[in-house]
Amino acid sequence: MTKKTHDRQGESWLDMVLVGGGFALGLVLAVALVHTPGTSEEWASWATAVGTIGAVFAALYLATREDRRRRREALAVAKLTASSLTFRLAIANGETQNIYNQFSSMERNDGPPGRFEEAVRRLRSLDIGSHEDRIALIPLPNRCAYKLAGAHDRLHSSIKILEGMAAQPVALKDESIRKESAKRAAFVLQELPPLLHQISQQCQLISMSLTNHRWPHEFKNPVGDGSWGE
Repeated sequence: MTKKTHDRQGESWLDMVLVGGGFALGLVLAVALVHTPGTSEEWASWATAVGTIGAVFAALYLATREDRRRRREALAVAKLTASSLTFRLAIANGETQNIYNQFSSMERNDGPPGRFEEAVRRLRSLDIGSHEDRIALIPLPNRCAYKLAGAHDRLHSSIKILEGMAAQPVALKDESIRKESAKRAAFVLQELPPLLHQISQQCQLISMSLTNHRWPHEFKNPVGDGSWGE
């Protein structure tokens, strides 16, 4: 959902509140003209009715305005968080792509047994954001927060699987076992680099929007489907 969509939703609610309030007030006045109150008690009842209707729609208006303010604040925090993650995600994308390429090559041409332990160390050093960062990214378009959560899950799973392989140094002395383990490692890692690349590109566009005062949907979509908002 884009910033413009958020604004349109807020304006739609505001319009509904104003139209509803005007309709209700007009209805009360129309009834009052048809049946004009004669006693002070009747006038007091009408005044109470009008005041109650006004209070209800005033409360709705204030709630709508507060909701729009919270949405704007959440969106600002999300964009700032995305900007702060851009470089880290780009580094993680490059590292995971390099590790994947090594295991893909090792599957065919073999390689040193220590590569598994080295891959675990390199993957553990990557920083792709915290749980708080993913929560902050939720207001952004293209499900950026959910993609980052998926990348985090794949990274964690890859580390666990590679740790299990690295914990068998005797078995890894066998070339056929090394190649088979490398094949499994490449299979586990294959989805991580493109996912990190996609998220990194989206965060970069959002970072550009901050410095260029333009919302990301005005830039070319990194996925190529032209759908910044959903």
